[in-house]
Amino acid sequence: MSTEYFKNEPDRAEKVATENKKPVNKNEKLNEKLKVLRERLGKSVEAQNAADKKIKDIRSEIAKCEKYIHDEEVSALDSVCAEKQLTYAEITEFIRAVTDKMPVSDAAEILGVQMRKADNNE
Repeated sequence: MSTEYFKNEPDRAEKVATENKKPVNKNEKLNEKLKVLRERLGKSVEAQNAADKKIKDIRSEIAKCEKYIHDEEVSALDSVCAEKQLTYAEITEFIRAVTDKMPVSDAAEILGVQMRKADNNE
């Protein structure tokens, strides 16, 4: 059977070509199997490398988003400090004093401030 018939199906063409030249002895069979396994390994390594690159790219995008959010929060804190004429040290001292007396969630509830659930460190 000719492989031209399967030129649009490379895997099928390879299978037909392999069937046409079947190994004669045990060593040839093992060598053929080893060749196929090495090809599969090569394809798997390529797929893993592509997946690793994609993971790295996604992590990079996450880091960019987190940095942007952080920068926005710092900017907002700077504005509040300037407006209220407070220093970071004073803000830090105040937060420590409040959280030493009660959980953050309780303080937020008393003040009517909505906190993210994951950040309610108690």
